[in-house]
Amino acid sequence: GNSILAGWIASSVFLVLSCGLLFRFVEKFHKDSNPLYAVFLLLVFPTAFFLNAIYTESLFLFLSLGAFYFTFERKYFWAGVFGLLASLTRVTGILLFIPLLWQFFIMEGFRFQVLKKSLPLALIPAGTVLFFAYHWIYFGDPLLFFKIESAWGRSFSFNGDHFEFFSRASITNFSLDTFYFLFGLLVIGYLIKLKKYPYAVYMASTIGVAVATGTLMSIGRYMLVLFPIFIIGASIKNEIARYVWIAVSTMLMALNTYLFVNWYWAG
Repeated sequence: GNSILAGWIASSVFLVLSCGLLFRFVEKFHKDSNPLYAVFLLLVFPTAFFLNAIYTESLFLFLSLGAFYFTFERKYFWAGVFGLLASLTRVTGILLFIPLLWQFFIMEGFRFQVLKKSLPLALIPAGTVLFFAYHWIYFGDPLLFFKIESAWGRSFSFNGDHFEFFSRASITNFSLDTFYFLFGLLVIGYLIKLKKYPYAVYMASTIGVAVATGTLMSIGRYMLVLFPIFIIGASIKNEIARYVWIAVSTMLMALNTYLFVNWYWAG
């Protein structure tokens, strides 16, 4: 009957599972990256404290990783199941559909004969449909999620009332959010350079949706679950660049954790 304890246990369990799956995924499909280092970069990311707080981050990370893992394994049914659960966990889970379908065509070829094998991936957008259907059935409003988001200052309206990066945020928080945003763009550019287009599309669409709500608020938390960041980071060979990444990330995580546990805004 202790929902707080149950939530913390669930987040902690899925954090451990996410670390194990990330290690396995990098080890098997990204030979140019160090799997242990990828996990380490995840755990020292500036907003990593959310992974064992009562938030959806660790669960969503596990499910989205699983969707990619099974796609790379060519086990498309399980990729679809994990994608379905991911899109039920967070609305942005629907964004898994395009990069996974892209990865499917990279591996199977763009031929009519193989389209049937991709059908399980259609479960991913179905999860989002079920999420809104649940709100419609139990609360009588299929758009309830967007109304709640609007109350937090997030809206997909681009008029002067909503598209204000400085609204409800201090200069310090805005500066940090801008840093995370620019860092995300840098990683996306590098992924495109490496021709890892499914990863680039996944990151760009997730960050794009967050920014399209009219604020950079919590962009660091949105980026926490974008695991291609850690795969790229784990492939860095330059020691100075690696140490700078670790130092900056660790200091920002310490700052954010201090703010969070003292009831200040963080992430």
